[in-house]
Amino acid sequence: MLRSVARTFAWIGLPTLGTLLALGFRPSETDWRTFSEARNPKIAHATLALPDGQAIRLLGVPDIGGGPAFFLGEREITRAEFRAFDPSFEGHPGSAAVSHAQALAFCEWLSQRSGRRVRLPTLAEWRLAARGGIPNAEFPWGFSRNLRPRGVRFALDTKPRRPGPPLGYGFRDLAGGLWEWTVEGRAIGGAWSERDPDRLRIDTAISLPDGYRDEDSGFRILVEE
Repeated sequence: MLRSVARTFAWIGLPTLGTLLALGFRPSETDWRTFSEARNPKIAHATLALPDGQAIRLLGVPDIGGGPAFFLGEREITRAEFRAFDPSFEGHPGSAAVSHAQALAFCEWLSQRSGRRVRLPTLAEWRLAARGGIPNAEFPWGFSRNLRPRGVRFALDTKPRRPGPPLGYGFRDLAGGLWEWTVEGRAIGGAWSERDPDRLRIDTAISLPDGYRDEDSGFRILVEE
């Protein structure tokens, strides 16, 4: 009798359990409310030129009508890009490890140079971009910290030189990479050296000491439409 029950569970119960778990930890391609395929709006692309000829690649975050509400850097500002503003700047080649004040100064400088309104994102804007059109998503890839995509720059012993994979609207390193500065002075996104996956949650933001600048802090720019 027990063998019969076990055999029945193996053939029926386990697949059912697997289905339920899949629904509970579905990726961001599925709308959490309707369980239907999420709509993928057409994402606008733009570039913003630096005085030395480099171009920062931007992705449009859609508004309610489908147009871009604002443009956000596809990835964090690199050392080479920051040195267009401050030639004496030293840091890791892959990204600019800067303080909040340095990030604000870069944005003000680029605003004057480009004629566009360049600034840091607010926490709300950053989170809107990170959710990629999926309401209440907990991570840029969906809802489960256990389904973190391969290549997300997190829980590493040394700082990586390459950006992570594109997630959501196509942004890189909105999870992992660096703690990213926002207008409010708080940092979000988790950094490559963190070990707790909850640090990658979209709703997680931390306060860092005034003047904090280390290899785990950086920023990406927002350009108003």
